[in-house]
Amino acid sequence: MENRKASKPYIPYLPQIPDKIYGEPNFVQKLTNRTEGEWQFLFREIKDIPSPYAEAQDYDFNKISPQEWQNVVVPSSLIMQGFDIENNTEYYYKRTVKLPRVKRSEKLILRFEGVYSNARVWVNNRYINTHIGGFTQWDCDLSAFSQEEEITLIIGVTDAEGNKKGIWNPGGETISNAAWASYYAHCNIGGIIRDIKLFTLPKNHIARTHINTRLNGVSGVVETYIEAFSDSKDISAQIVLLDGDSIVAQSDCALEKLLTESRDNAYDALPDAKWIKTHKKAYQNDEKYKYLYVPYSCDHFTNYAGVLAVCVNAPKLWDAEHPNLYTLKIRLMENGVQTQENTYRIGIREITYGGKNGAPKNKVYINGSEIKLRGVCRHDVSHLYGRSLTEEDIYNEILTYKKHNINFIRTSHYPAPEYMLQVCDALGMYVEQENAACFKGANNFEIYNGPQEFLQSFAEMIEGARNHTSVIIWSLANESDFEKTYAFRAEFDYAKKIDLSRPLIFSYPHLVHSKPLPYDILSKHYAKVTGNLGDKKFPLLHDEFAHVPCYNIESLKRDNSVRDFWGESIRKGWNRIFNTDGALGCAVWAAADDVFCIPKGTSERHQ
Repeated sequence: MENRKASKPYIPYLPQIPDKIYGEPNFVQKLTNRTEGEWQFLFREIKDIPSPYAEAQDYDFNKISPQEWQNVVVPSSLIMQGFDIENNTEYYYKRTVKLPRVKRSEKLILRFEGVYSNARVWVNNRYINTHIGGFTQWDCDLSAFSQEEEITLIIGVTDAEGNKKGIWNPGGETISNAAWASYYAHCNIGGIIRDIKLFTLPKNHIARTHINTRLNGVSGVVETYIEAFSDSKDISAQIVLLDGDSIVAQSDCALEKLLTESRDNAYDALPDAKWIKTHKKAYQNDEKYKYLYVPYSCDHFTNYAGVLAVCVNAPKLWDAEHPNLYTLKIRLMENGVQTQENTYRIGIREITYGGKNGAPKNKVYINGSEIKLRGVCRHDVSHLYGRSLTEEDIYNEILTYKKHNINFIRTSHYPAPEYMLQVCDALGMYVEQENAACFKGANNFEIYNGPQEFLQSFAEMIEGARNHTSVIIWSLANESDFEKTYAFRAEFDYAKKIDLSRPLIFSYPHLVHSKPLPYDILSKHYAKVTGNLGDKKFPLLHDEFAHVPCYNIESLKRDNSVRDFWGESIRKGWNRIFNTDGALGCAVWAAADDVFCIPKGTSERHQ
């Protein structure tokens, strides 16, 4: 591993899919429709395919006999289709895609919303990109193929885990995915588990948008930071805020040329000398595993930026009980001509925490009112697709929570998809968006992946979710040891640099021994429901609470009515939380039994 080149993670560009380009509706095609025959699957490894670490990774997939490719449903965990995939083995999806007529002034982008856990992409046998991490969005630029009538898309997928020799650990090194999601699913969940979309961008386009809202007396402020790529000298932006069809406010400004192009878009996962001295073993482990990380390429950089703000008098504010949304249109203008229009649905709300404005430090406020989080932890659970949900599943899930007086979900232990956050915005649901980092360095578990992997998924999570009003908390990791890798400190530093509007949480704060403390909210797992449920210094969130009895198999065998009494403990705990100073709320473990029956002939693994 020592001879491999370690790479920096970078701040991702995840440009909003435009609604209009050059005044016309944009082309958007979803490639994942769970339709039989759309995708084929090669249920074996390819012995002579180049390594993910090779300089050249092109490969002639025409050598594979057409008879070897089997139909597969996408998106879905592969195991739910009867494919008993092995760890550390790369398998392959294939699809022929007819391309739209794309102008030479447009870019063609392929967006992945979740491929578990390591992925490589080829188009017409040409290697395009690599990505590690199964629950965040990432892009491939296919502009080089935009004049083709059709392309053959190949996606290589590896469920990386353990010491079985494979394409990612040819020496038999023990490796792991940061999310470790197959471990607690009890089976390998690998595959394309979320949507893939094909869309176009104008050549000169908005690459990054950060929307922040706050209150100023009785007014609301919507502040929009825009980064754009352009080869024009006259580039400007306009924002228009609408309530229904009525324009509430608007603003425009020229975007300023950046003094230096944002090519220095990477961020270091490098500790300082003091940390290295006090964390020698953790540093050695980080150094060992950082060479297993291969980031996907970033070949477009911004060179213009600007901030536009509008003030709204007496706005309709957003909270979980009143999910009022405005429409924000962002337009990019080149030489006075509109080239792009993006649309966001946003709520005007302000989160107050940490004692800001003289408020108590152990409380969190939305729009000046103290909140209590009455919530649940949840997983993606489908009896058909495993760790993959349809939009209908997602909508009905969030609606069910609302009907049962739940106002909060913790996305344990990986970020929620884009559509789920849209539903939470619309229906009124507070969200703790959690990084795909689980069981690392704690509970007698070691860490077998590089710090860049934690950081990259965290940055992608924030970039993909930060414009959703429902997201009120960023979570660094689940049940991990903060001091066993520098990645968690780097995550904290990154979040405090890029988004101060939301508080941070880190579960297992009792394993934090360095300063500054890497959280604004104190996490507690499985406190006694009759115990002390509040804290004087921090808001205390019981973000795993009242353990679901589906795990207590022996108790269930003796007395199945223990499930009924579980409700009594939840009621008792919630009543104490609601009336306890410094108790922010709870997320019951869990919203649903995390059970899906794997098909005959497939294997339970890991636990």
